[in-house]
Amino acid sequence: MAGLSAKRSSERRSEHLLNDLLDTQGWDRRRPPLGDVLFQQEYRSYPELALLLGTSSKSGKGHGIPEALLVDRSSRAPLAVIEAKARVSDVGLALDEAAMYAQAFVDAGYQPLAIGLAGTDGNFELRVSKWSGGDWVPVTYDGSPIGWIPNRTDIGRIAASSQASEL
Repeated sequence: MAGLSAKRSSERRSEHLLNDLLDTQGWDRRRPPLGDVLFQQEYRSYPELALLLGTSSKSGKGHGIPEALLVDRSSRAPLAVIEAKARVSDVGLALDEAAMYAQAFVDAGYQPLAIGLAGTDGNFELRVSKWSGGDWVPVTYDGSPIGWIPNRTDIGRIAASSQASEL
């Protein structure tokens, strides 16, 4: 039982780290229309998002609950899907799960990024991918994968090109 408690604490700390990273990049953590972020089950209050995630999950079936969605505050279009894990070693899993959730939006014609965050404020890793039309590819800067949550301007730049994933 003590191990389970420690794991929950770490996952909660990952969520706090996510809040800090969002704040650093200028994302307003309030819900739309005032802000840009929906956490966990908050998306269910937005029928257009709930409908798309209703068939998405970590296993590819059922109801999906990503850690957070970055959305356009006026249109509520999904801009990024974020999944967080407690252990740094699970960053690949976090990114894969974010991509599975994001695929439901891609299939509906949106272009959200998939963001995987793993670890806590002392030791973490973050990966960002974009749908290239056939696969999820890393978002890069000077040819190297980025390790930060893109700001609104960067997401707009990446989304403007259906192929490019370089900032």
